[in-house]
Amino acid sequence: EREYPANNRGITMHLVPETQARPNVAISENVPIIAAAFMSLVLLVLVVASANVASLLLARATARLREQAIRSALGASRWRLARHAVIECLLLAGAGGAGALVLANVAVRALTTIRIAADVPLRWRIAVDHRVIAFTLAIVVGTALLAAIAPLLATRRTNLTDTLKS
Repeated sequence: EREYPANNRGITMHLVPETQARPNVAISENVPIIAAAFMSLVLLVLVVASANVASLLLARATARLREQAIRSALGASRWRLARHAVIECLLLAGAGGAGALVLANVAVRALTTIRIAADVPLRWRIAVDHRVIAFTLAIVVGTALLAAIAPLLATRRTNLTDTLKS
């Protein structure tokens, strides 16, 4: 008020904590719809990737049909063949899921360092927490079981003698 008395007359300043100074940003009605659309796209990409992995494992199981026929002829039960396929798929899917979680951690760290030039300081509240890990685990186990059981069901009807002769 001393330097510019004509401009600053009657103007006062009050200091308040930052949490009280932040404006309440009203969320538009369209934000949940847009968020749902993006999450649907992410889920679609996840389903496509899972289907690709499952088809690769199905092709691999079909290529190993002769090996399974030999093991079955030597006395391996269907349960033993199924257990071998499930464990193999769980290991492969588990490695992929672990890699995805590591990549997610790196991406979260990179995203939290982004500073957006704005009047109001923005804070990203994203993290790889127990919910993300549980979701990843559920997707990994589900995909592995589908990828292991589908080829077994497809090859269940094959004739063992014809497979061994080929």
